[in-house]
Amino acid sequence: MKRVDFPVGTRIEIGFGPAIPEDSAALFWAAIATEMAEGQSYEGKSSPWWYDAPQFDELLSAKRNKRVADYIRERKDDRDWENWLQTHRVELNAMTTPQLIEWLDKRYPSSAAAN
Repeated sequence: MKRVDFPVGTRIEIGFGPAIPEDSAALFWAAIATEMAEGQSYEGKSSPWWYDAPQFDELLSAKRNKRVADYIRERKDDRDWENWLQTHRVELNAMTTPQLIEWLDKRYPSSAAAN
């Protein structure tokens, strides 16, 4: 490693040696991503449908100390979620594993077909 004077910032260089051949288009996808990043960014809330199981668990554990009721109260839409949830919830932990799988298959039939 050699120290170089730059006015600001950090530069990190990694060399992989002969195991990975030189590629003159190595930064092609980076350039495309940079072009695509221009314009408006999505400012909405995250959706659980965008995650697989490990990433969804990571998302939930990021705010593990927060009560579900607090999440509901923070929603910024026109639905009265607090009252809706009083009659539209399912206690998953009250089901046996076979009951839960049957309930999920009925509730999400397109997902059941994928298994």
